[in-house]
Amino acid sequence: VVDEAHCISDWGHDFRPDYRRIGRLLRTLPPGVPLIATTATANDRVVEDVAAQLGEGVEVIRGPLTRSSLRLQAIRLRDSAERLAWLAEQVPQLPGSGIIYCLTVADTERVARWLVERGVVAAPYHAQIRSEDRRIELEDALLANKLKVLVASTALGMGFDKPDLGFVIHFQRPGSVIAYYQQVGRAGRALDEAFGVLLSGREDDDIAEYFIASAFPPSAHMTAVLSALEDGAGSEGMSVPALEAVVNLRRSVLEKVLKLLEIDGAVARDGSRYFRTPNPWEPDTERIDKVTTARRRELAQMDEYVDHHGCLMEFLARALDDPAAKPCGRCRPEVSTLLPESADPRIVNEAQAFLRHSDLVIEPRRSWPNEIAAHRGGPIDPPNCVGRALSVYGDAGYGLAVKDGKYKNHRFGQDLVDAAAELVTVRWRPDPAPQWVTAMPSRRHPGLVGDFARTLAQRLGLPYADVLAAALVPEQKTMENSAQQVTNVLASLQVVGDVPPGPVLLVDDIVDSRWTLTVAGWLLRTNGACAVHPLVLASAAGRDLD
Repeated sequence: VVDEAHCISDWGHDFRPDYRRIGRLLRTLPPGVPLIATTATANDRVVEDVAAQLGEGVEVIRGPLTRSSLRLQAIRLRDSAERLAWLAEQVPQLPGSGIIYCLTVADTERVARWLVERGVVAAPYHAQIRSEDRRIELEDALLANKLKVLVASTALGMGFDKPDLGFVIHFQRPGSVIAYYQQVGRAGRALDEAFGVLLSGREDDDIAEYFIASAFPPSAHMTAVLSALEDGAGSEGMSVPALEAVVNLRRSVLEKVLKLLEIDGAVARDGSRYFRTPNPWEPDTERIDKVTTARRRELAQMDEYVDHHGCLMEFLARALDDPAAKPCGRCRPEVSTLLPESADPRIVNEAQAFLRHSDLVIEPRRSWPNEIAAHRGGPIDPPNCVGRALSVYGDAGYGLAVKDGKYKNHRFGQDLVDAAAELVTVRWRPDPAPQWVTAMPSRRHPGLVGDFARTLAQRLGLPYADVLAAALVPEQKTMENSAQQVTNVLASLQVVGDVPPGPVLLVDDIVDSRWTLTVAGWLLRTNGACAVHPLVLASAAGRDLD
């Protein structure tokens, strides 16, 4: 039995490399072994592809897709503040308990926290919750209706079944009709009426494009890993950390490349070490191009769904090639008694204020990467203090102001100075209290962060000292893993002035890997600062995708 059989297909919305092994496994089974493959979400193209991979003589049985209990609605709202306000108004009124799907880890945390502050019993659920016990606890709480809503990423996916789920809301638009139908279809399986609401915002396309672009690693990444294994592995092979030191790929991408090459037979694994096999390997660019093109068409189809003026259930059924597709009579715009499509301006303002106070914790790096630790020792002792990021880059709240300040205005405005000062003095209050301020230097944007940090220092009544300088090296954002990032920033940063001995507020504009802050803090402490408190305007990593 193969469940969720759409994953076998390259055209399935949830392509998983290990499912490609199934076709090979089936060819090794004795003749006559019964086989059944099931899925609730597959259009004709996926059905044909799965049937072809299962072998000859496959009988295809299809049932109707229209769900009699679902009342579907699609709502465009201007930004995340309006969507948060809409949720605060409508979720308490919805029947039973439900799921709110978000595309990023940061949004699951933020939406859940907002709802809890508004008196809704909610919790976040995503892949970065490492404890399996905690995940099961959250699932059980939703199943038992102890939660009004579980705010989830796609980590709450295949296999979860709650027949009396009263609603499914999407905080952002998924990348395909197949993905959307599977998720919204979790609602109302044993109810006469349930709601499926798709909210749509301006960041949706950017996130969907990220998923499309990262689905298949570029062939250059694949050949770089193969070359590294051929040149450096020898008879002992190479571990992932060893590969990171010579291949500029982030850990998640490197692991995906190794997985695909292993499935293709070009790489073999023994424990934690990988070896190049004698098998030749060539990128299947034609297949990748076809799948990528199809996924962009699916993304455009979801955009059409949001603005569709007819029956939304019929739209989904036709998109999934249901021969019985017809108007259901329960959807917007057929029914005028569904949920409101705007939010109370007063609550929108409250949501905006919430977003502007949704600063993020910056946990310090505590150990050098394996390949660097051999030269500098493993632990970073002492590490930076726990820092703060004022916003998530590009988000409503202050994230858009940071983006505009860096790339459009080429200066950070007084509003960001005031917000950073309020964060430091009211909500954060770093201990031991900073006695001076310095800024992260930049050769490409000279003065941008320094001018902001000087103004902030004046606002805080603290002295400012320029003690760090940067050499011209490749941009840090082009470094994809810890080993590469540390090597790059070590080659760039240096201390050029006398470092005051007291605790320091180290200011930067955007944080991603945290290695720039880590190395800068290590240099400052090595040269006399007793404690380093990192403060950044925005976190690029705050949008971590599941």
